[in-house]
Amino acid sequence: MNIRKMILKKRKKEEPSEFLSTGSTQLNLAIAGKSRGGYPKGKYVLLVGDSESCKTFLSMTCLAEAAKADEFSEYRFVHDDPEDGASMEKARFFGEDVQDRLEPPPRGISVTVEDFYENLDALQAEGMPFIYILDSENALSSRKVLKRFEDNAEAHEKGQKEDESYGTEKAKVHSERLRVARNRLRETGSILIIISQTRDKIGAMAFQETKTRSGGRALRFFADVELWTSVVSQLTKTVKGKKRNVGAIIQIKVKKNRVTGKHRTIEVPFREDYGVDDTLGCINYLIEEGHWKGTEATVKAASEFGFNGGSKDDLIQDIESGNQLGKLRKLVTQVHREVEDALAPDRKKRYV
Repeated sequence: MNIRKMILKKRKKEEPSEFLSTGSTQLNLAIAGKSRGGYPKGKYVLLVGDSESCKTFLSMTCLAEAAKADEFSEYRFVHDDPEDGASMEKARFFGEDVQDRLEPPPRGISVTVEDFYENLDALQAEGMPFIYILDSENALSSRKVLKRFEDNAEAHEKGQKEDESYGTEKAKVHSERLRVARNRLRETGSILIIISQTRDKIGAMAFQETKTRSGGRALRFFADVELWTSVVSQLTKTVKGKKRNVGAIIQIKVKKNRVTGKHRTIEVPFREDYGVDDTLGCINYLIEEGHWKGTEATVKAASEFGFNGGSKDDLIQDIESGNQLGKLRKLVTQVHREVEDALAPDRKKRYV
């Protein structure tokens, strides 16, 4: 066997053959072109978003998907929550299996970025596959920053000059350690999800991005998938003649994608008492792409399901009570592929 064939065989063996569902059919398709999975095994996902744009819910939803998939039955569910913000009822939104399997990192909740990498090292040394959610990177400090804080407090008490240097320690640690940590994920097919909060970019021009994030360039450079979330509108329901908020429409931009190379933007419904609503998201998608006709609250007709028109809630009830979610996802996949085929250049391949 020549060297080129050996390299190709090795690459093929190392590439993940299975994907973890994000919990959203649209997001799975946007990332991987597959309705049943979006996050590849053995890879690292960077999830950046505005406040209250459901970053934690999105990350935890993939654990619920893993809990019902046989290929993830041996995976550990690790939630590193230095932000201490995930106070929702886990069993209610993600199932009792997630609640039972959810565990903190082996060395305790990370306080510093060094703690985070030491937790990853400990897990990887144990050799069991895992899904690790860091929620969030912004809540981490660094050991040098903590030491400087203590030194400044002591200097202040003594009337001495305090150290006012700008801290870039976290970015340096990520730059030094994230590459190794990411590469080791392949050994067990583990998945790492790092959540980061957006910040307003000071002095941005009108044509430039208005938001940024902390943590340095390495977080993006080593990411296999990078997602940015924001709230674009509110979901409402009329009760006793008054419109009331029941959730939001979350926009998700795929800004980096080493799976297919495609950058897509989707909108996912989130309900306060339900979580990520994949069924409604699929219905909205089919209307937006012109496969069905409808309004914000109604569907004119959905012939594939024998639905002659009515509210989206009625159609959801028909689909879910009739165990037709698989059929709905196949329809969304079909329309998605039609769109992608139309986007592709109608030309002979350059290298064939």
